[in-house]
Amino acid sequence: MDKKVLLVTPFMTGFGGTETVISNLFKRYNEDSYQKVKLEYINIGGFTDEDWQENIKNNKVIKLSDNKYVRKLQYLAFLPFIMFFILKKYKPDLVISTNPIIWSIAYMLKPFFKNKYSVVSWYHYSLTAKPVKKLC
Repeated sequence: MDKKVLLVTPFMTGFGGTETVISNLFKRYNEDSYQKVKLEYINIGGFTDEDWQENIKNNKVIKLSDNKYVRKLQYLAFLPFIMFFILKKYKPDLVISTNPIIWSIAYMLKPFFKNKYSVVSWYHYSLTAKPVKKLC
């Protein structure tokens, strides 16, 4: 393997378009006989329905509360620490996230890892309908 790529997402229902795109990505990745990257998936929060993940072999789910208000408090209190330990454990060359807060935290943590990885945003919403805050 030449590169390690880590895809990180927040809580998802399991029924949306993002799940379909990620599932299709891993389906294609699994069909490639000569892989130059190791693609791994981490979800922080969990899912309402987990069946869509059948194509994902290298995945980890960090389950948080099913109650969305409690889950938001958990994100607020623990997300930077969760991301720090994920980055320390997986040592990726590239971090991709669908969530502005997750990709911002990954970017802000770069100095702790001597900038050894790149961060890419993979936003799955209309920037017009749901713009990303300038901070992110």
